[in-house]
Amino acid sequence: MLRILVAISCVVVARAIPFTDCATDKANTAFTVHSLDITPATIIVPGDIHFSLNATVNRKIDLLFIDAQVHRVTKSGYEINIPCIGDTNIGSCNNIDACSIMTDILSGNSIISTNLGQQLDQMFIAALGHSAQCPINPEEVFVQNYKMTLQPLPAALSLITDGDYHIKIMIKEDPTSPDNVGCIDFRASLSLPSNNVG
Repeated sequence: MLRILVAISCVVVARAIPFTDCATDKANTAFTVHSLDITPATIIVPGDIHFSLNATVNRKIDLLFIDAQVHRVTKSGYEINIPCIGDTNIGSCNNIDACSIMTDILSGNSIISTNLGQQLDQMFIAALGHSAQCPINPEEVFVQNYKMTLQPLPAALSLITDGDYHIKIMIKEDPTSPDNVGCIDFRASLSLPSNNVG
């Protein structure tokens, strides 16, 4: 679950990110983000980023699904929805099975590069002493200034362009439930050189 949060966020987040905790089931919150930082301030893809995360897994999580809402913010402040792009789980997608997505990435069965998956796996091994996998047990998560290298975006992600984004990531244990047990709402910036799409 933590790795899919990073996988979605690392493409489009800015440093010292102000965010809102938008959990709807406050009494049953399973995952809380305390701070999230990425440098440089505007992510350039391809390029290097430095990632820091302070979060708490409050209780055991057996099943994990994610709903993501991604909107590009125009200069006039209007928000344009980025639809779920094919089978990529990138964009505004519902019921992403976070317990299996990293297996897909590491096996090469995902549009997200295997290289990025390996970097994320190493990051969590360094931070936690183990890979992040289901079931997820209660623990504190501290990632400090971890360097990752972002590869050019695949052509299938051509809807992702330069600009500012509004992102909301909701965590659920039951894909049919209207409530989430963890949620983060934030804004982010992205810069893509003209030759970044492979």
